[in-house]
Amino acid sequence: MSTGTLDRTERLEAKLDGLTEQVAFIATEVAAQQRRRESMEELTGDLMPLATRGLAAVSAELDDADISLGDLKRLAVRVAASADRLEGLLAQLDSIQELAAIASPFATNAVASLTARFAEMDEKGYFTFIQQAGGIVDQIVTNYSEEDVASLGDNVVLILDTVKEMTQPDIMGLLRSTATALHEQADHVEQGDEEVPSMFGLLAQMRDPQVRLGLQRALGMLKSISGTQPGSSNSEERN
Repeated sequence: MSTGTLDRTERLEAKLDGLTEQVAFIATEVAAQQRRRESMEELTGDLMPLATRGLAAVSAELDDADISLGDLKRLAVRVAASADRLEGLLAQLDSIQELAAIASPFATNAVASLTARFAEMDEKGYFTFIQQAGGIVDQIVTNYSEEDVASLGDNVVLILDTVKEMTQPDIMGLLRSTATALHEQADHVEQGDEEVPSMFGLLAQMRDPQVRLGLQRALGMLKSISGTQPGSSNSEERN
C-alpha cells in the first residue's frame, strides 16, 4: 500500500472519530432534554391541582369580598402607572433601613444608659417618692373641691412669694432660734426646772438688750398681723 493511500485512510478514520463524538454529544443532549421535559411534565402535573385549588380559593374569596375582575384590572393599571413612585418609596425604605442599621448601636447604648439611670433612681428611692406623692395627690383630690383648687390657683403667686420670703437666710435663722428656744423651754417644763418669774425678775430681764430686741421684733410682728406696719406712728389710734 502506497503512502498516499495510508494518508487518506488516516484522514477518513479521523473524520469518522469526529462524527462519532458529535453523534454521541447530540445523543447526550437529546437524552438530557428528554429528562428535563419529563421533569417539567411531572412538576406541571403536581402543580396543576394545587394551582386549580388556589385559583378556586382566590375566586371564592373575591366573590365573598365582592371584588370583580374589573376591579383587579384597574388596580393593576394603577400599580403599573405608579411604578416610579413605588420605586421611590422602596428606595426610601432602603435608606431608612440603612439609617436604622447605623443608628442601632447608638440606640442600644442609649437604652443601656437609660436602664442604668432608672436602676440608680430606683436605688435612691425616686420611684417610691413618686408613689408617695401620688398618694398625697389622691388625698388632695379627695379632701378638696374644685373651688378650693381654683382658689389655691388664684393665690399661688402670693403663696410662692410668701415661701420665698420665708426661705430668706435671716428669716430661717430667726425661725431656727425660735424653735431651739421653744425646745429648751419644753425640756425645762418636762424636767420641772422652770420657775414662775416674779414681776421684779421680769423687769430685771428688760435690762438685757437681747430681751428688748426680741420684744421689739415681737411687737413689730403683732403690728404686721393687725395690719399696722412696724414703726408707724400711733396718731391714727389716738384719733
